[in-house]
Amino acid sequence: MGGRRGGLGLPPGGISGVRGLCFTGEHAAFVPPALSREVAATIEDCRFTLIRATDHLAHLERGEEYARLIAAYFTDQPLDALDFLTPSKAPSSPHATP
Repeated sequence: MGGRRGGLGLPPGGISGVRGLCFTGEHAAFVPPALSREVAATIEDCRFTLIRATDHLAHLERGEEYARLIAAYFTDQPLDALDFLTPSKAPSSPHATP
């Protein structure tokens, strides 16, 4: 993938100027949590979390919780108040903000 980070299709130097939310199910095999965390680390203002007891298709497996997560994020509500998530954090990266 010439010039793209680790073959993930991500731009060199990361993404800045936008905020992001990266998440997946804690048992996701198709896009494992480690890969999602790596993607999140390329976004300057990003939060990363996992939906507990869920695989890759969180929107189908836990639709209500999925909707609550998206609604909380876009209305600037604290993600840590959602008990179905692992603790939300900024990934360790020169591009991520704590």
